[in-house]
Amino acid sequence: MNERVSSIVDALFHDVIRTDEVKAMHDELMDNCQTRYADLLREGVSEEDAIAAVLESLKGMEEVIGKYPKKENKTTEEAQETQEAQEETYHDRAFDTQEIDTIKVIMSAADVILAPSADEKVHVIWDGEMDPLIDLMGGTLNISQQEKQNRRKQSDEDFVFSGKNIWNMIRQSLSGHIHYVEQVTVTVPEHIQPKVTVLTSAGDLKAHDVRLTSFRYNSSSGDLDADRLSCDETATINTASGDVKARHLLVKESMKVDAVSGDVRIDGTCPELALTIVSGDGDVDGHFRRVQTKCINGDMTMSFGTEIQQITAKNTNGDITVYLPKEIEKINLGQQSSLRNINCNGFCFSDEGPVVELKALTGDINIRRING
Repeated sequence: MNERVSSIVDALFHDVIRTDEVKAMHDELMDNCQTRYADLLREGVSEEDAIAAVLESLKGMEEVIGKYPKKENKTTEEAQETQEAQEETYHDRAFDTQEIDTIKVIMSAADVILAPSADEKVHVIWDGEMDPLIDLMGGTLNISQQEKQNRRKQSDEDFVFSGKNIWNMIRQSLSGHIHYVEQVTVTVPEHIQPKVTVLTSAGDLKAHDVRLTSFRYNSSSGDLDADRLSCDETATINTASGDVKARHLLVKESMKVDAVSGDVRIDGTCPELALTIVSGDGDVDGHFRRVQTKCINGDMTMSFGTEIQQITAKNTNGDITVYLPKEIEKINLGQQSSLRNINCNGFCFSDEGPVVELKALTGDINIRRING
């Protein structure tokens, strides 16, 4: 059984109540997709093209599945009661910054917020009846769910980001047997830049106005919303089913983003960016030197400043559009470019200028100037 196919099918059902009818539909769809994928491989189709074919066969299924009852579908009155309960169970623990160089947050269904601190200390703020596990050892502040040590003995350093692992975490976190913390906020003072790792299953992450040494985010079905996130070294993002939005981003070394199902928007500054999307649109805008993107089912749009030196983009089923500033007049089309479906007016082809290698199997390629 292919894990990427499993992740894609499971993502369609992750927020639907598992009735007998839904389970039967899920199992039948999983079997059909796995069989189709295996048949295509036997016919000599590449793995990426086989994945693209599976995704194409699932068009319309999200609308069908969306008609079934959703999990945690609360009324306004229930939501108000939940909010009041959270206010009554609000907790805050503070830590001196001299003791912390790394922060690791491992959550199940809880949302995580990274925000600037109002004082000179690191704060861990949460709500709910069950407290998270919080410990500070060897300069590392660990924050996790109570069930972590019973259900998952692995450290996050050993965690393999795969369909099997992440969707097992979803099933555990949404099982309804444990009352989970619904939101954890970690505040970071401006004068420190810790290394931060956040691992969630069904929770979202918001990171606003924080400066870090490095940033790592793994999620199965959560969204990432980052605004004015700064990293002195690297940033790594892995999502199975969730959107990634990073605005005013500043990463000084390199950034890598892998998304199975969801749209990705990167706006900021980074010397090197590697972006892979299985199903979803990609949008890159900002100041980069080298960018490498791969998309199986979706459109890729990129806009660059004069710093750009190399662009490598491959799309299986979707368009590629690149916007370059007016200062760039010459481009070097690499040997891997798809010359048959490329639209490139107003640029001179030369050995000078940025290297642009663009390849689209079924879509169009456009290289345009930025207006103004």
